[in-house]
Amino acid sequence: MDVVDASLHAIAFGDPRAAGFVFFAGVVSSIGPCTAPRLVALLALVADAKRPARVTAAFVAGLIATYALFGVAAALVGRLLDLQPYVYAIVSISAIAAGLWQLVRAEGSHACSQIAGGHRAAEPALGAAMLLGASFALVISPCCTPLVVAVVAYASVAGAVHAASLLAAFALGHAVPLALAAASGSRLGRLFAHVANPQAVGIVSGALMLGLGLYYAALA
Repeated sequence: MDVVDASLHAIAFGDPRAAGFVFFAGVVSSIGPCTAPRLVALLALVADAKRPARVTAAFVAGLIATYALFGVAAALVGRLLDLQPYVYAIVSISAIAAGLWQLVRAEGSHACSQIAGGHRAAEPALGAAMLLGASFALVISPCCTPLVVAVVAYASVAGAVHAASLLAAFALGHAVPLALAAASGSRLGRLFAHVANPQAVGIVSGALMLGLGLYYAALA
């Protein structure tokens, strides 16, 4: 079954199963190249985090809250499509800044580990993780646009609250594969830290964020 098509049909006809269909459509649309930048950003955040689950939760909360906001302020979607180059530029600057911070922090943690005799995982600011998740929701990918636009169009008939709940369900489904990948990535990061130079994980994380920033700079 094409869950995206089923979601659009359920939304159009007011089917009570629409939220479930939209959730699974979010899961399906999250598995593909369109969402690779979000995955790279989240993996870079959790790779060296002391409590990766909290960082992931903050990132996902920002993603869900912003999608829900689209349902409340339907005009935002049209404006985002018009302002996409500027959105790319903002995300690019944010990712480059985060990457540089990761590299600086990796060097600092290496110096501290030499003094303390061991590596201490750093904890990214939860507010920063939430803002980064929100910023990636603003980058409406081709995999998500048809369903997001359909829900927003339906908002004029069903009401903004219902549209916001549907988009929140979509974002929650969208976040499930990202969260699972982040959990695996954090475990791999810890394993890598045991067998490699302790600052290597931070350097890899920073390089990923810098690469992501340059990618969006090229799109802008």
